Amino acid sequence: MKTLQDTHKAIQDAAERHGFRWEAPANGNFLPRILSEDMNFLITPTVSPDSDWTGGKVRIDIAVCASVGRMGGMPTVEELLQTADEIRRGAELVRELQGMGLSYIHNI
Repeated sequence: MKTLQDTHKAIQDAAERHGFRWEAPANGNFLPRILSEDMNFLITPTVSPDSDWTGGKVRIDIAVCASVGRMGGMPTVEELLQTADEIRRGAELVRELQGMGLSYIHNI
């Protein structure tokens, strides 16, 4: 099983591969945040039912999803194309992260 730090690195590396920046959590005990102009990324940790409570090992599963922010006003064709590219890259990033089956063990 991976550690929280391994999971951080996997998310960060995938974000960078798809051209996104990320922000580290302030205290290091949470997951990084993927930064985007036009998309909202949600990275949600949940306790797995497969956790070993008696052994003190809680498995945390990571779910990843995204939504598109609304683009108002009168964007130029170039702005529309840039947004379309960001949405495509964001969708590819979410597909990659979802396909990783991210999880880590938290020792209690």
